Amino acid sequence: MENSGFSQLGNIGMWELCLTAYVKASESKYVSNVKTNSVACGVLNMIGNKGGVQLMFNFYGHSFNLIDCHLHPGAFAMAQRLAMFQKINRELSKNGLEPDSEADFSMVMGDFNSRFKMKFTEFMRLNKGKVDGAHLFLDELDELREALKDQRFPGYCEGPITFKPTYKCAQLSNDDD
Repeated sequence: MENSGFSQLGNIGMWELCLTAYVKASESKYVSNVKTNSVACGVLNMIGNKGGVQLMFNFYGHSFNLIDCHLHPGAFAMAQRLAMFQKINRELSKNGLEPDSEADFSMVMGDFNSRFKMKFTEFMRLNKGKVDGAHLFLDELDELREALKDQRFPGYCEGPITFKPTYKCAQLSNDDD
């Protein structure tokens, strides 16, 4: 980002996860206390294809906490995703970077791999063969919204979904994921 007027204030990466933050170069003197951390949750809890990376910093006296996650995949696996997220938070806390309590502003982003709580073919039957209108079923069928309602992510919220859903089918198969 040379000559763009921005300076990189921090960067952390782990396999498929990467978190980078920039600040206007003229404002970089107000950035302090930049810390990074990572938690691998992939194969044998050693491989970084799943897990989380964290970037914390102070800006104008306010603390910011950014966490990028890539959670467990697969249909009907929300319990594993929630357990992985709890592990990430626990491990980040052990390393002295308390995700929620130390930051004025905290943002969690990434691939949560949450899904509808039904197979695509079942959804299509329920919605009379139409992909449009899937958002009308989010409150009752979306795993992440259910977890938010159950206070599994206290204090966090998800923005409105204003796009059509995406569906993945198993490769070389008609079976949906």
